[in-house]
Amino acid sequence: MKYYHGYSIVASVFVNRFCGIGMYYSIGLFISNIQLSFGVGTGLAALFPSIVGGVSLLAVMVLGPVQDYLTKKHLGIRSTFAIGAVLLGIGAVGASYTNEFGLFQFYNVLIGIGIGFASWGSPGVITLWFVERKGLALSLGLLESWEAGLAPLHIPTHS
Repeated sequence: MKYYHGYSIVASVFVNRFCGIGMYYSIGLFISNIQLSFGVGTGLAALFPSIVGGVSLLAVMVLGPVQDYLTKKHLGIRSTFAIGAVLLGIGAVGASYTNEFGLFQFYNVLIGIGIGFASWGSPGVITLWFVERKGLALSLGLLESWEAGLAPLHIPTHS
């Protein structure tokens, strides 16, 4: 049986969205840790998931045309997703090491833009690779949506 490269695309979309959307869904779990680390109240600590969620959705809506233009005219889908993954990684690592709340929020903006560039638009790539069994491929690629929110639940309680 010949291997079809489209299945690699499905697997990469799954991993991509598991990391990006998993961070998006589980971010509220860390509010008490943010309060302790920065000495801020609940309202200011809750700003963290609000910024990441809002910026990632805005990145899809506002930067979506930019991402589409870059993908089609200049960089290609691989490079565009790589930019999002790099921004997501820089934001996550930077946010975990900073001691200033303002800088922490800056890194959260990077996380949001990274999620917007790398994760939200990735299911559309699956449809480019499948003519038959497109529904099955999309289902497997989007299976992470519920798993991504559940997987990091143990992190704050067992750290």
